[in-house]
Amino acid sequence: YFRVIGRVERSVSRVDENMKKFGYMSYCKKCLTRTTGIHSECMCGENMEVIGPIWMDKTHDRTFCERALEVFDKNGFRNRRELFISTEEIDSPYYYDIHSLSSIIKASSPTINNLMKALRERGFTVSRTRFSDKGLRVVRP
Repeated sequence: YFRVIGRVERSVSRVDENMKKFGYMSYCKKCLTRTTGIHSECMCGENMEVIGPIWMDKTHDRTFCERALEVFDKNGFRNRRELFISTEEIDSPYYYDIHSLSSIIKASSPTINNLMKALRERGFTVSRTRFSDKGLRVVRP
């Protein structure tokens, strides 16, 4: 489970500011293309699904996660995996599941590390995601 700690602020201007951070995402179930905004047809010819409104801004604070990881290491806490991934995770509104991609191209799943290395060699920015053990966040060059 996760414990979420937050602070509630009462401010119309903050609400307005945060409402601008919501948006829509379109995705294709056939080829798994994803794009921000509302699009009806994919480049592969299939109709795109639209989800939203969803949060399109950062999902974590990297500096906070780095400091928390130091505390974890200093005190010998276990279960640091998600926190560690959060320190390196790309700020992108979506991620790709390797098993889903492999299923589409009818191939066996490569190892995550080999796929990340191959993508980086081709100029992509890539990181693991805390949302899925077999998921990657990828930003095209």
